[in-house]
Amino acid sequence: MDNVVLRVLFYIGIIFLLIVVIFALIGAVIAHDRFGIIFVSVILLALIIWLVRKYLKHRKFEQDIEYELQMRERLSSQIDKYINGALEIMDGYAKWYNNEEEANKELILLLKSKGLDATYQFELGDGIVADGKVGDFLIEGKLDPGKSEIDRLIGQLESYSRYPYKVNVVIYGKIDIDQLRRITEHIDKHYPGKVFLSNLDSPNRRGRQNRSKEEER
Repeated sequence: MDNVVLRVLFYIGIIFLLIVVIFALIGAVIAHDRFGIIFVSVILLALIIWLVRKYLKHRKFEQDIEYELQMRERLSSQIDKYINGALEIMDGYAKWYNNEEEANKELILLLKSKGLDATYQFELGDGIVADGKVGDFLIEGKLDPGKSEIDRLIGQLESYSRYPYKVNVVIYGKIDIDQLRRITEHIDKHYPGKVFLSNLDSPNRRGRQNRSKEEER
């Protein structure tokens, strides 16, 4: 039986019990039954005390949950800031990544250097492995993704959604504008507030890379 239904039945039972006790008290008063008045009054007082304690305990539980959610939100915001900060540092290297694993490893190392508990290749179970994890964020990196890689990413996000983590998708390098629009719309529609998209491909970095390649020639 659903928890909500059980809770409703519980409160209905309590209300019914209160009504019975109150009517019993009224009956004892009308009958001038002193012992009955005392007995029913004690039961009514005990029931009221129990209800008050139950309410206070439930209220404290709700406050604890609210506090925990606030702390998680602050941590998530901080981690998101660190991820973007790490990507800005990687942008400053003007390094062209030809290997997705190399880029993922470098991102994790930078996050670790910030004192964060970051893990490279985090196993979720059932053979599902994310490229990385930091706090309650999974990291999924894609190097110059085309249509097939975006198709695969959509499937991966569906798998990740079964777990209690947020996801930061990092695009290393270039992505076709149509594919970028496609994955952005998919994330906004299916995973608002849970999946975030970052792109390691700033114009300044591309300019530095082009100059570096010309100097190498």
